[in-house]
Amino acid sequence: MSANFRDFEKSAWVGAIVHDGETTHVNSIGEVAQDALEAFLAAAPSRTYLAFTALQARLFYERGGWVWVDPTTMQPRWPERYYAEYRTTAPQPTPVIRWIDTWLEPNYRGIPSKEDLIPVTVDEWDDKDFHKLTGKGVQNGKIIDYTPTAVDPDLVAQAITALDKFRAELFRRIASYDFDIPPECVAYQKQLLDIISGVNAQAATLPVAPVLSSLTPPNPS
Repeated sequence: MSANFRDFEKSAWVGAIVHDGETTHVNSIGEVAQDALEAFLAAAPSRTYLAFTALQARLFYERGGWVWVDPTTMQPRWPERYYAEYRTTAPQPTPVIRWIDTWLEPNYRGIPSKEDLIPVTVDEWDDKDFHKLTGKGVQNGKIIDYTPTAVDPDLVAQAITALDKFRAELFRRIASYDFDIPPECVAYQKQLLDIISGVNAQAATLPVAPVLSSLTPPNPS
């Protein structure tokens, strides 16, 4: 959509909530007059629409994706869209281990709760000097410049390649089906991220990847 942010601010925005039996999400957002929003939501059947800010609507239209909704609160699970993940139990400062566009994740079950993530602004996300695999950490709820313990750069490069390849194949297999990501797949990705971020500075080799060929579509019944 070519409209700029000011165009989005002129209107109110609502998303149609989809309940597909397994997940609750919004995959379309529409425009209503600002002075009609309250009446629109009041007249709509319960649990069918969710109000969005102008910024959320702009990000949805310009960058795509879908918004995962908590079926209990009927609010977005990750309203800021962009987040940084870190080890919440590690002594701080601790490295950022993953940057997440939550609205493009094909399976929300692999994303920590927003309380265990650091929100990232749009400008920070778009700044490749800020949003990068290494060099950032978390301290006292803020993202800071951080230099981890030295790790073999060749091993880090191998880990980045292995992670990209594994994620592509994993998401290819689960994108069309509502699989829970197996725990061993989550653990493997975290092991690679620990090498990349410097959390595991003692690693000498890459971990062994789980076999993905066992991830097959459920049998129709």
